[in-house]
Amino acid sequence: MGSIGVTTTRRACNSPAPLNGGAECDGAGVRGHICNKNCGQQSLTVNQYITNVCAEHRRTKGDNELTGSGSQLNRYPQRACKVFCDVKTGSGGQRNYRFYGDNLPDGTPCGWDRYCLNGECLNLSCDDTALITRDLSCPSERCPLSSAAAPPSDMLNVQGQWGAWSLWTSCTVSCGSGGVKQRSRACNIANRCEGAATERVA
Repeated sequence: MGSIGVTTTRRACNSPAPLNGGAECDGAGVRGHICNKNCGQQSLTVNQYITNVCAEHRRTKGDNELTGSGSQLNRYPQRACKVFCDVKTGSGGQRNYRFYGDNLPDGTPCGWDRYCLNGECLNLSCDDTALITRDLSCPSERCPLSSAAAPPSDMLNVQGQWGAWSLWTSCTVSCGSGGVKQRSRACNIANRCEGAATERVA
């Protein structure tokens, strides 16, 4: 599955804020500049990414109803860029989901010529140069990153997140010096978290 390279710009309507019936600001608060229209084949599909996130929720939340898997809900545009985790159902056969606030990475495909930006499934706009919520805010400048400078994408361009640290193990020596204890944590996407998975203390 392929994705597109997106760099995101954000702005707030706060100079001044539209209080007491004041006018809202023109244009979108978030827009994505298309930097690379073909990031190539990924080593992880969207559904595999969702399943990794859901497996981590199952492990960390202790929710026995979670199955540890999930899938993209493309048939519902308002849900196509959100991570919904499957929950066990009775004999009825209807699928049920839980949402924990996770969005798919920006640039993830969510339909025909539609891609995720900030949790929304948006059409390519502005002559296929941007993802925005309002056409009034087409960027006048080109993408600040050239496609050559876009980072290589060996999977979805997303950084993993560490789960909680485990409890410390017992010290390897019951008295005196030379003993070691350790604790560990798991990354929700293998090899995509910064830092160490284990800590040791002498």
